[in-house]
Amino acid sequence: MKIAIIENQYDQFDVISGLLEEYTLFPDYTRYKNFLDKVRIHLNTRYSKEQKAEALQSVIKDLQEFKPDLLIIDHILVGNHSAENGIQLAKKLRKEMMTQPILFLSRTEQNHVDVCKYLPEVKAPVRWVSKGYSGEEILEPEYFKQNVISQIKELLNESVPIIESHYLLPIIKKFEEIETNQNGLSRYRHNKSLIPHVNQFTVIIQNMKSLTTQNTGENKTLVNLCETIIRYSSQGEFGNDECEIACKKLEELLRKL
Repeated sequence: MKIAIIENQYDQFDVISGLLEEYTLFPDYTRYKNFLDKVRIHLNTRYSKEQKAEALQSVIKDLQEFKPDLLIIDHILVGNHSAENGIQLAKKLRKEMMTQPILFLSRTEQNHVDVCKYLPEVKAPVRWVSKGYSGEEILEPEYFKQNVISQIKELLNESVPIIESHYLLPIIKKFEEIETNQNGLSRYRHNKSLIPHVNQFTVIIQNMKSLTTQNTGENKTLVNLCETIIRYSSQGEFGNDECEIACKKLEELLRKL
């Protein structure tokens, strides 16, 4: 399983990484500074909108390439009090179809007024775990083993269908780009705006098939629908009845995930 760690302090990152050796982690020690610098640039108000937007896209690209099964996110990621925080970052990642479970690991307690107010805005699955101290101490390994690792395992076990579905969720963006014909005709029939993305459908399906747990139930239905769309598109028949039905069903399923 893969875990992405977004932690502001290197010393804490070092402790967390050392205690999660059984997982594949991102960033590794060589990429930590570069990755966290981009996170800080995006969250810090002293940078321009252009710099912040560029940094966020780079962070998202790094995470999408890594394909984590879980995100561990600190809450206070920038020392500047006017900066955005981990909750706000998580909301933006959710908008980019990153549906993986999020474990907030923070010195800030969950009963803090801002956490109580804004944490519910982050789409589940989400959990909040305190680092177990209030000052400038280093995270205690024994505390982490007893209070954090169990939460990580539970989140991963409970969230397998959601972890799996994130391979297909980028497709929903493509459907959102399709507008109803000005004459009121189908959003799908003869609409060629999806055709350039058929290759992306293929890649996503291959990713899903590489996971043995994907090939049953609803996930198998999703794969079959995508394969139908790909087949008719490759034959130049994207607008026929069966392909249109597949598009409709695929969009409906994705919106339920």
